[in-house]
Amino acid sequence: MSRTFVALAVAAALLSPSAALAVRAKKKVHFLRAPRMDLPAYTTIGVVGVDGWAGPELESALVTAFLDKTRGLRFGEGLGPEDPVVAWPDHFPVVERSRLDLIVGERTLGAGPLDDAELRDSLADVLGAGVLITGTSKRPIWGDEWGTTEETQEVEVTREKTTTSVEVETEEDWWGDEETTVTIKETTTSTTSVEEQEVVTEWCLTRNVLLSFDLRAIDARTGRILAADTVQASNSDYKCSDTRKKTLDSVASVESLAVGAIDSLAYRAANRVAPYWGTMKLVFERNKKTKDGVLLLTKGDDLAGAAAWFVDEAGIDPYDEWIQYGAGLCLASMYRFEEARERLRAARAINDRKVFRRLDRLIHDLERDYERLQRMGVPMRPLDLPGVGAGDVGGTEEVVVRGGRKRMSDILSGQGVGSVVARVPGGMALTLLDHKGDWVRVRTFDNKEGWIHIDDLR
Repeated sequence: MSRTFVALAVAAALLSPSAALAVRAKKKVHFLRAPRMDLPAYTTIGVVGVDGWAGPELESALVTAFLDKTRGLRFGEGLGPEDPVVAWPDHFPVVERSRLDLIVGERTLGAGPLDDAELRDSLADVLGAGVLITGTSKRPIWGDEWGTTEETQEVEVTREKTTTSVEVETEEDWWGDEETTVTIKETTTSTTSVEEQEVVTEWCLTRNVLLSFDLRAIDARTGRILAADTVQASNSDYKCSDTRKKTLDSVASVESLAVGAIDSLAYRAANRVAPYWGTMKLVFERNKKTKDGVLLLTKGDDLAGAAAWFVDEAGIDPYDEWIQYGAGLCLASMYRFEEARERLRAARAINDRKVFRRLDRLIHDLERDYERLQRMGVPMRPLDLPGVGAGDVGGTEEVVVRGGRKRMSDILSGQGVGSVVARVPGGMALTLLDHKGDWVRVRTFDNKEGWIHIDDLR
């Protein structure tokens, strides 16, 4: 076979419809995240007594951040119908600052617990079983980083040359007299040449500003500090010019950069205390078998419908790892964690891919936030998916089917005899139940039991 023929055959295989259909599809979904601080359940939030640099401005920005229903979403993002909306991040109402100001007045809320019993009682009357947010904003820390850029430029020089010529013409008239005409001509020519190079230097300045806020969350009833943390936000500016002075004059001032970072600092502080939205990309394998389920989510924005489709298809074709993985991904997004783990175990039993291990981490992260939000009093619950239940794959010791995905082996009801219980692909993991001679009794992840020849195992 010629090399040209082989190359054409390989190219045809790569461009075949079946190969072209196997692509990764991504869908962005938003989840409610637990706050960074591990706080007990509380019912309200109050912000008061923020002191230090730009304390009133930061206090006002904190109230705005707590009231923002889209806190955590990037600019331009919005919640879609496929998002598992369970509760808004501002599930805990924010108490009006004017009411808290009347109670606290000019008193300073120090770094320790509230020692004033009368103050604690008054705060508890307004906040109930709430949390009071206070703290100290530190003066901005800033630094300038200078640098230079040099650029070599060729300089074109144009020179002009003027040439003067004199023409003398002599003519005789009718009478034989000579008449002389003198003409003076000037000719100017110009030539352009690259005769020298010039090095142009620009002075560049990066100005970085860092804001810090020592945040404290206080139990309004007991005055006890529930949690404390230091939150930071930064802002910067970058300018270049041909002189240092021009660069200094054009770069933003430290004060303006610090003021520009207050909102970011407030939002980061709010995420330490109250739930906020997190964004995650779900990655699917879209091929001939999974296409309809993937399109239900990516185009139809139907998370429950996509999950039901994948679960149904897994019942029809239980040994396709991408169908099992798609079911697990959708179920995890609906907070149905045990069912998602079952599907993930099935996918990994068939073919333990790296992307499947990432789904294991996703389930762990979502379940951790889910449990913490429940402890805080957020009404979290799994989204409804009728007809889906969790099974038990059981087993401890495993064996693996010989060969690749295209090599199928039969599991029989008896040792070399009987009906075919299941046809399993190479690379699939099976639970070992018994071993007699050349035959091994195994169980698939979907609880089908039978005998497979030892030559069909790795």
